[in-house]
Amino acid sequence: MDQLSQYTTNRIIELENLLLVDVEETVWPAEVKMFFSQVENAGDLPAHHSFHG
Repeated sequence: MDQLSQYTTNRIIELENLLLVDVEETVWPAEVKMFFSQVENAGDLPAHHSFHG
């Protein structure tokens, strides 16, 4: 890899590391927590709501 390509690759990795936080550091909004709790409590959906892939 030439020097410019190496620099570019390293810079992209550096910027990604600044932008992408660890999942443990992510704070979910209350709305997202509420949505997931409702989905978990929904149980099995009726057949007409199921995915038939």
